[in-house]
Amino acid sequence: MRKLNLWRDNPAAEWHLDGDPNSHAVQLYRQLIEFLCDGRQDYAETIFHWSAVSLYRMAERMRWALLCISHEKGTGKSLAFANPAAAAP
Repeated sequence: MRKLNLWRDNPAAEWHLDGDPNSHAVQLYRQLIEFLCDGRQDYAETIFHWSAVSLYRMAERMRWALLCISHEKGTGKSLAFANPAAAAP
């Protein structure tokens, strides 16, 4: 019997080995989230933890979701919450 295994390891599991938490990209992401949270550091930290769980524990379902609403266009809502795992090579 032949079997086809389509399993791929989570790319985020290896990103932290090669990545630099102080890189320019990480700093830009942090600035964007802090901007969207209007300087509320506790909200920003909650979002950072939420996005880390979403990346590193993809098999687990979150019990809550983010809802980002703004009447202004071009503030970065789509950019901030795009799926970074989908952009992995």
